[in-house]
Amino acid sequence: MDFKLFILSLVISQTVFSQNGSLTITSVSQRADGSGIVDVYFDLSGPENNYYISLEASFDAGSTYTPIDHSGTSGDLGPISAGSNKHLIWNGFQSTPNMYSTQTKLKVTAGTIPTYITDIDGNVYQTVMIGQQLWMKENLKTTRYRNGTSLVYPGNNNTTWQNNTTGAYAWYNNDISWKSSYGALYNWFAATNSNGLCPTGWHVPSSSEWVQLINYIGGSSGGGNKLKSCRQDNSPLGGNCNTSIHPYWTSNLTHFGTDDYGFSAFPGGERMGTGSFIYFGLSGIWWTSTQNNSSTAWYRDLGYNYGVVGSYYYIKSAGHSVRCVKD
Repeated sequence: MDFKLFILSLVISQTVFSQNGSLTITSVSQRADGSGIVDVYFDLSGPENNYYISLEASFDAGSTYTPIDHSGTSGDLGPISAGSNKHLIWNGFQSTPNMYSTQTKLKVTAGTIPTYITDIDGNVYQTVMIGQQLWMKENLKTTRYRNGTSLVYPGNNNTTWQNNTTGAYAWYNNDISWKSSYGALYNWFAATNSNGLCPTGWHVPSSSEWVQLINYIGGSSGGGNKLKSCRQDNSPLGGNCNTSIHPYWTSNLTHFGTDDYGFSAFPGGERMGTGSFIYFGLSGIWWTSTQNNSSTAWYRDLGYNYGVVGSYYYIKSAGHSVRCVKD
């Protein structure tokens, strides 16, 4: 039986920000049991208390590197303090199935900005730094507050959905298969519940924090296209952007996403206050933590057929997507 060969003698280590510390690889080995698991040991030095470790792999002798999702890694990923004999485990078969290369190189990076964050349910999210804000680049999927308390799940009971004022969530069309691609839809009461919807150290952004993001990318006009993922049915950008595999946007040859800043917004739709579902594939709608009055709150909106970042208010019982931002 042939086994994949993942590791060459040359393994590259580097830091994201040189002032944060230094990382030195001390040992790299692929397990001989055919599991495809690679053990990486490293020493980490620097003045900070918390570092986050990320891994990239190259299968063409270092010409190009691809980030390895944290679902395929374990061990000392962070936050970790400086020290020796740190251990990172990469499940190569899981994260790169059917990949064989004798030119594999790894790049291990240490920085003070987390590249991934995990919620109370164990869902792992990529993050992206835009200006001075660190955002999740995926919609929230948790079914529990960060203290472990479960949110209400009304399912197809529209009356329960309409009357909930404590915090509820839904999957689009009550179909959990959309969880991975588009996340959950939360009413505003869940988004602002004192138990905390976002992971520890993160929060649902206020309207002014969305304004900060929008101003950084050059304003609302055209900003929507910059924030949308480029994944679209019949995208004029071609390549991996042109797709009809979820998640993706409905086709539009004028207002297609370019994802200039890595925000990677997708159209998760809405659960209306009545309980009905609408706008899937057409609009991405995100709650802010800012209320308009006792019955309505502000949200931000991106659409497949327009390029602006919309700002509107709607009843708090509606279900919208949520993006978290770092405290």
